[in-house]
Amino acid sequence: MTMDSTIDELNQQFKTLAGLTIAQGQIRLMPAIKKNIRAFIQWCRDKICMGRDPSTTPFPVVDAAKLLRRMKTHEQYVYGSKLMSQQALPQDFTNNVHLEDWCPTFKNYLRTIPGRDGVPLSYIVRMNDAGMLNLHKDFLATYVNMAPHVGEAYVMDNAKVLVLLSKFIVGNTEAEAILRAINIAGNGREAFNALHTHYEGEGILASDIVKAKHTIKELCYVGEKPKMNWSMFEQMLKKAYATCDKHEGREVHSDAMKLRSLQNKVTAPFLQLNKTAINTENGKRLILMTFTTALQIYRTAVREKFPQGTSNATNRGCYLGDTRADNNCNRSRSQNNGVGNKRCNEEEITLSNGEKIWYHPATVSLEHTYKHLPTSNASVWQRKELHTEKVKDYQQEGQQDKPHKHNKWKQSWRNCKPK
Repeated sequence: MTMDSTIDELNQQFKTLAGLTIAQGQIRLMPAIKKNIRAFIQWCRDKICMGRDPSTTPFPVVDAAKLLRRMKTHEQYVYGSKLMSQQALPQDFTNNVHLEDWCPTFKNYLRTIPGRDGVPLSYIVRMNDAGMLNLHKDFLATYVNMAPHVGEAYVMDNAKVLVLLSKFIVGNTEAEAILRAINIAGNGREAFNALHTHYEGEGILASDIVKAKHTIKELCYVGEKPKMNWSMFEQMLKKAYATCDKHEGREVHSDAMKLRSLQNKVTAPFLQLNKTAINTENGKRLILMTFTTALQIYRTAVREKFPQGTSNATNRGCYLGDTRADNNCNRSRSQNNGVGNKRCNEEEITLSNGEKIWYHPATVSLEHTYKHLPTSNASVWQRKELHTEKVKDYQQEGQQDKPHKHNKWKQSWRNCKPK
């Protein structure tokens, strides 16, 4: 009755007892007593879910209101678990998916599914087997941290996790081979740990902790770069510290250690004034500067220097800008039939017949124009030789297309720029 009865069932039992005759054992309870009974039932559930014996601890009557609210919240969690589990359904663990990215989604999915005693199934795959005495404001998180890995409920929940895990690795031959290599009959926790050890390592050799330590040691910020901007720098640094804390189960780096490390990592020239100001604050007897505040100062300075939506000019950007400028010149010249407009990088030359034209190695002139090109300009002479050879090729191939359309010579002509 304690673990399986719902609020509605409990109220119905109260009505049944009140409707009996005195000879049948009628029991009429006052509202305050009914309230305390419901709170007592929830208190017993909490103790059992956390692996404790309720008979060894007195019932805290003063917490009755909080326990009643917890009972209602847990009932809503159980009723809404089906919908929540559908929304939190992770993708299949295929050969192209990293376990580091897939594990959090799988754990979140298990957290939406209540076990036999109402504890989220994510307690099966927690890191510590013995559990941690760590009370949270979210009582479900307390269940996950402290639920025992023994007993009838654990055996049933462990087998259920194995079924779910086997479902998501179908098609991943490597993961399936790992589970077949060990005896995991009804043991979802052992199967999950085997996958984690194979893909991510174990202990101090785990890939996530090795990567986090390398990030803390080598990461630095020298300015806004395509592969390392401030947002990426801040995100990677915070993730590395969080990984170390999670692995050790405590705060490995104090706030002062993080702040000193941050000052050494920031070497961008435009942040030197901010860096000096932070160092000045750190030199005071009463230090009010924190790691979070320093990150905020640097973040604000970076956003002022590089507003969102803008970035540093790159060589590719300059090239595209020059190309657009040339295209604009060409468009303007074509719209005016080449009269009164000078193409970018063109030069004025005089032909042997006295005619003056605007010349560029990439431009295409009429056939009779090539006969009058002067030989004093090296680029012009190269252009003339290329044209002559190209005309011969077309005559041999029997093609009637214009010479300048041939792809073989197109790039060579563009390289013949006037000096």
